[in-house]
Amino acid sequence: MPTTILICGSPADGFQIIGLFANKADAETYAEDNSLRDWWVAELTSPEVFAERRWKQFRAARGAI
Repeated sequence: MPTTILICGSPADGFQIIGLFANKADAETYAEDNSLRDWWVAELTSPEVFAERRWKQFRAARGAI
């Protein structure tokens, strides 16, 4: 399932999310072919996966004490 997106814009002008793309290369090609300015490639993360990663980081940090 594609999870790659483009984030375009700036804090002053606002942001747009464009996607989904199959991979980083496809997103970069789209941005370059369409002469987009101020863009970044990012990966979408579901809320469930994000929460699980945060929980693992929390547990790892607590174990290091």
